[in-house]
Amino acid sequence: MKRNTIYAFLVSLALMFSGCGSNDKVDYTLKDVNNSVIEAKPGKFTVTNLAFKTLIPFVKSAYTDVAVELSNFKFQAAGCVINSIDYAPNPLLLDGSKGSQKTLTISGTVASDCNATAYTLMGDQKISLGKEEETSTGLLLLSTSLDENGNPGSATTPTTPVVDGNYSFYNIPPVITIDKAATTTSFAIQVIDRKLKGVPGMPVTITAYDTAYGKIQPQAVTTDADGYANFNYT
Repeated sequence: MKRNTIYAFLVSLALMFSGCGSNDKVDYTLKDVNNSVIEAKPGKFTVTNLAFKTLIPFVKSAYTDVAVELSNFKFQAAGCVINSIDYAPNPLLLDGSKGSQKTLTISGTVASDCNATAYTLMGDQKISLGKEEETSTGLLLLSTSLDENGNPGSATTPTTPVVDGNYSFYNIPPVITIDKAATTTSFAIQVIDRKLKGVPGMPVTITAYDTAYGKIQPQAVTTDADGYANFNYT
């Protein structure tokens, strides 16, 4: 009788441990996941023989159960007109443990020799947790200033913009330095709505008060599919 009692106790204990070990259910949802699930580190940006290449490491700050996918990248360098560009890998998937890292390689060519003063990287972000998914489009993934040698300065991590009224300007470029005559510099400003999404088809007019050294063309444009109003200063 005593032996049977001990045997029954051991079987019950084994079942209890087995039940605890097999419970891999996540005890939180996407609503509990912080919006800042990644951290981007800016890389050096220089142009050599009209070609450029920069490396941007992304570090996962979310837990192992959360997967982060970045895609549909859009890179802009203040002071440079980009002719062609390639992103690898695209999409970029961070599905490892917290603190794991993957690097995005951005390479391409520019229209003419230039010294970028800053750059921004936009993209779509999909966060997955089990069967749950949440996708955000046109997010600011990274923004940084550059010194005269192309080294990154103060980097800005994704922030939540404030919408004043129905629409607001966002991703306004920093100060652009033009140190060469007869140079065309492109820049863009994004229009967002209350949901912080880019607004396409929105008319935007810009005024240049001092045209002694150059002019902005065109001065009236319509935002593109991502809500960007694109201008040229010549």
